[in-house]
Amino acid sequence: MTIEEERLSEMLHRLTPEPPRAITVEDVAIRIANQAASPRVHGDTAVLRIPNRGRLRWAPALAAASVVAVVGASAGIGVALTSHSSNKPNPPANGGAVSSATGTASPSDTATTPVSTHPPEPRIPIANGMWGAVLIDHDSFSSDTLVGGAGSLYAVTDGALVRIDPSSGNILQQVSVQTTARPVVVGNTVWVAGPGGNAHAYSATTLAPVAVPAVGAVTALAAGPNGYLFMASGSGITILDPSGSILRRFNAAGQVSSMAVSPDGGTLYVGVNDHGYFSLERYNPATGAQMSGSANPGLSTGGNLVATSGGVWGTIGTAMTLRVWFAPGGDMGKLRFVTSGANGAMDSAPAYANGVVWVGGIRTLQCLDPSSGQVLGSTSIPADGGVPEHFGSVAYTNGHAFALYQDQRAQLEGVAAVTPPSSCAG
Repeated sequence: MTIEEERLSEMLHRLTPEPPRAITVEDVAIRIANQAASPRVHGDTAVLRIPNRGRLRWAPALAAASVVAVVGASAGIGVALTSHSSNKPNPPANGGAVSSATGTASPSDTATTPVSTHPPEPRIPIANGMWGAVLIDHDSFSSDTLVGGAGSLYAVTDGALVRIDPSSGNILQQVSVQTTARPVVVGNTVWVAGPGGNAHAYSATTLAPVAVPAVGAVTALAAGPNGYLFMASGSGITILDPSGSILRRFNAAGQVSSMAVSPDGGTLYVGVNDHGYFSLERYNPATGAQMSGSANPGLSTGGNLVATSGGVWGTIGTAMTLRVWFAPGGDMGKLRFVTSGANGAMDSAPAYANGVVWVGGIRTLQCLDPSSGQVLGSTSIPADGGVPEHFGSVAYTNGHAFALYQDQRAQLEGVAAVTPPSSCAG
């Protein structure tokens, strides 16, 4: 199963129907309020955002009074919400074949939604939230797709890549693209790989399409230091320089499922899934020469690679069985697991931000030392009425931390701002 299939499988796994409930005065107030409120732009469709039912904390008399107030109002009203019930750096050296390539933006990439003028959504403190978590955006995003860069946040929602204002939580722009893969920000460009292997590139400030060199069906993307981008197509690997020109091409030992570049740019780690066998290969980006390779008998699949100064992090398994591992020095023979058991699927996939590694899920959100893999800071992820909540995909921008959040019981999700302890500063 590919990483793309894992993400789609998880999305289906997490879809749960809302149990039937009686219509209340609060429901009437909510519906009337939304009829008076401005719609939020989502692609080419205007969508009214209805607050999560059953989560309002109005007394019955106040709710009834609110119906009267809303009927006489010409604009939206403010509603106090809670998310829980009361119960609860050196670039590759020159060398090798260097060529330039020009590409064209896909026709499907040209429909960029203009800047949103919608008022900021309410900031909702997450009850029992860890590290002062506050929900700043109430949209649904694909797990493990939140990234930061160029002063913005980027994530993937249903059929679109979006740019988010980290201050207000507003979606500033969005562009139609079919993907569930984590975007890669390189300089002023945001890259994504879609189903079928189509690579897409967009301006980090406008999400306007950027020309993409012809490299074949892309199976993996990775950012290197100083604006270099690594693209895998089958077993072929292409390196683009900061101008977007092809710097070098070479072949890996097998079909590439995931890639990661060491912080100093001196090592490219390549995950190869081939006929139920997973291996981690090391290459010299300056020459394309293979440096070494290793495998672990316990790993038949692998992906979501993250490279740090101390080694490589990745995942094994699919859906809710996903587990995170750390291989010191990139040696799979020394592999040790960071998580165990069901831990929130792709929400637990490792992320490297602000100089440390982050692992979330449904149990704990923790930051780990990139050299040793030791836990630097950890906090429990709350549950809502016994139903696990999800935190993951930690990203930094403008010096602040953010994560994707989901409370299935409250039907509440989006981007949360968090304030990790100083021990989590790399």
